[in-house]
Amino acid sequence: MLREQIIKSVKITSGVIVAVLLTKSLKIQFYNSVATIVIVSMLSAKRQSIKLAGTRLLTAIVSLSLSSLLFALFGFSLAVFALYILIFTFFMYIFNSKTAIVLNVVLVMHIYSLKEISAAILLNEFVLMFLGILIALIFNFFTLEIVYNPVRNLVIEKGHWKPQNAVIET
Repeated sequence: MLREQIIKSVKITSGVIVAVLLTKSLKIQFYNSVATIVIVSMLSAKRQSIKLAGTRLLTAIVSLSLSSLLFALFGFSLAVFALYILIFTFFMYIFNSKTAIVLNVVLVMHIYSLKEISAAILLNEFVLMFLGILIALIFNFFTLEIVYNPVRNLVIEKGHWKPQNAVIET
């Protein structure tokens, strides 16, 4: 159990570091927010990850469209931001997509703080979501769960102890 918690913690931390460095190197505005997207996305079970990734990307499009429409029609005020949250949250509950609420509100908060809408800003926010989800998927699916124990000269792989040089049968 402790080993599993350590591995998950290292995977999440590694995913966050890679995502932040990547988005920063790509000059994505609000690049640090990708950390939240990676963390929330990596907390899902592996078998749910792909389905949730698709849902999160779709809801990002809906969220960015809805907020853009509301801000364009009514301006950038706290009341309009609250109206966006009310409408978006209501629909996420109806469509059983509550997990998308937090991540999308973070994206829309960026637009609200900028007080402007443009294709570049919307693309920036979608890229944040896309890269955060992509990196979380990669770390959830493609990192090996191996820990070396120098005291026992054993390797733990998928929860089983075996001698270091043993052949693994799967």
